[in-house]
Amino acid sequence: MSRFPSPFRALLALAVLLASALTLPAASAQPNQKHAHRPIIFVHGYKSNSGVWDSMVSYAERYGYKSDELYRFDYRNKTPGNTSITTLGRDLRDFIKDRERNILGKSPDGKVDIIAHSMGGLVARAYLKGYEGTKVTKHFVSMGSPHHGTKAADLGSNYGYCDATSDHQCKEMTTTPPSIKWLNSGGETPGPTKYLTLRSNVGDEPTVLGMCDLTVFEGETSALAGATNYVTECIPHGSFYHDDWTRERSMEFLQDGSHTPKIVKTSCSPLEKKSRNSVEAWVQTCLLARPNKDKGTDVHPEIRIRGCGSFTPIWGYAGKGKNCLLLGQFELRKNGKDYNRGQAQEMKEARAFNFLSWNGGWADTSATFSDEWEFSFTVGKNNTGQWEGWRTPPLQV
Repeated sequence: MSRFPSPFRALLALAVLLASALTLPAASAQPNQKHAHRPIIFVHGYKSNSGVWDSMVSYAERYGYKSDELYRFDYRNKTPGNTSITTLGRDLRDFIKDRERNILGKSPDGKVDIIAHSMGGLVARAYLKGYEGTKVTKHFVSMGSPHHGTKAADLGSNYGYCDATSDHQCKEMTTTPPSIKWLNSGGETPGPTKYLTLRSNVGDEPTVLGMCDLTVFEGETSALAGATNYVTECIPHGSFYHDDWTRERSMEFLQDGSHTPKIVKTSCSPLEKKSRNSVEAWVQTCLLARPNKDKGTDVHPEIRIRGCGSFTPIWGYAGKGKNCLLLGQFELRKNGKDYNRGQAQEMKEARAFNFLSWNGGWADTSATFSDEWEFSFTVGKNNTGQWEGWRTPPLQV
């Protein structure tokens, strides 16, 4: 017989039940708690590890992501090695679908975004193409990836730098392997996933001279048909994730409604080769709009010139110490009406591996982030004072 009266036993049981109710939900709800933003999966490259993403992750956190929304797929124990790129793509699938990690379950829309560097871009594409990754991947960003193979791997394979018995991955990045052909067969950008590629070399640089990325030589090997393809500043192969322009374009590309932070609106024209008289260069314009601390909008048009030089008639980049002159007239419109216009002029050294950039900025405290801006730029002025030459396509944000 109990030494406690019946009413007391009932109160004791109720207290235990309440204590359980207060402590259990916190432990069980944690794994299923939704992220505020769509998770990003970072995929490193050949002979690398997930630590290379430290600065990129910090940048994403400053951009508005939470640390637990940023995941790193690390396969350092399998590179270099004989684990095929296709198998690593399957491993990436398993990483994303892992029940304990529950990445897709925590995503606000059940999808992820992927940012990859170098061979990591091939690994991610193997996942997208071979393991139904396009069904759950909203955006894919690659940095310096040899999507069509690279001559650096060709040289390594031909001259014994790729170990035939222990480094199959190096051979898979040559320009002719079945894996590269498979990745690019039937369309290079499959499914509803949106693709962005970033590369450091334009693609027409003279051998060695003028190259920025000395690992993935050919610039256009990093581009994909059907993707948005950008050329970055002149940066080496291992600096994509440290470069501010590259990181900002990557974060902007992921912006999508309420599932990502929305800080910058950007529109960029394709990088196109332009020529006038005996002068030739690659030209690109961008238009950026950012909310400012005064609850207005900062608007930044940007003109970028790469590889300024001349041909007589053989094309050659301007040599060291030679300057290129940027002279032009800009027009900025807000919601279909003239907002600002004027002239821009700048002279600086612009060799093959430099961008000549002009940034004009205006702050509009009356603007809202939903306003539409349009920017166009005409480069060059003849002796009669008439503007002519390269007119950029209008950009809107």
